[in-house]
Amino acid sequence: MMTIVALAIIGGLITSTALSLIFVPVVYEIVESIEHWIARKATRLVTPRKPGDDDPIPMAPT
Repeated sequence: MMTIVALAIIGGLITSTALSLIFVPVVYEIVESIEHWIARKATRLVTPRKPGDDDPIPMAPT
């Protein structure tokens, strides 16, 4: 009976450690990168572009 309880406690400790130290940070990074990707796409939709926006800015004569 005691070994079953001990195995359950040890298994719970290992599972909670793996979830808090590995799984949660990995999921956070994935969600954050998706959020940045969506933000870049949304910015392109909201900000109108005109022809010539990508042209280099001319230098002022010296």
